Amino acid sequence: MAYFLVALVLIYVTAPFVQQFQGNLPIEAALMTLVLSTEVLAVSRHRRTLVWATVLAVPVVVEKWVHYGWPDLLHPTITLWTGLLCVGFIVQHLLRFILRTPRVDSEVLCAGVATYLLLGLLWAFAYMVVAQLNPDALA
Repeated sequence: MAYFLVALVLIYVTAPFVQQFQGNLPIEAALMTLVLSTEVLAVSRHRRTLVWATVLAVPVVVEKWVHYGWPDLLHPTITLWTGLLCVGFIVQHLLRFILRTPRVDSEVLCAGVATYLLLGLLWAFAYMVVAQLNPDALA
C-alpha cells in the first residue's frame, strides 16, 4: 500500500511539470503505468479482486501507450471511461478495506490517504468525460 501511495503522490507532484514539456507523453504514460500497476498490487488481497483490477487496469495502460504511439487511433473519451471504471473499482475496494479493518495501522492510513487522492483523480476523470461529451457544460 505504501508503494501505491508513493506512486500516486509522485504523479500528483510531477504532473504539472511534465505537462509543460514537449513530448511529455512517454513520461506521463510511464507514470500512469506505475500508478496502475501499484494500485493493482495494493488491492490484490484476493485472487478475484486481483483479476478484476488487472482486467480494468490493462486497457487503461494499453490505451495510454497506444495514444503515445498513434495519437489519432483512439478517441480520448475511451481512455477516460476506462480510467473512470478502474479508479472507481480501486476506490471501492480501498474504502471497503478501510471500513472493515479491525485496527488502524500504517497500512490503513496509507489506504486512507490514497483513497482521498484517488477520489480527486476520479472527479478529474468525471469532469473530463463531461467536457468531452458536452464542451459547453463546464463553461
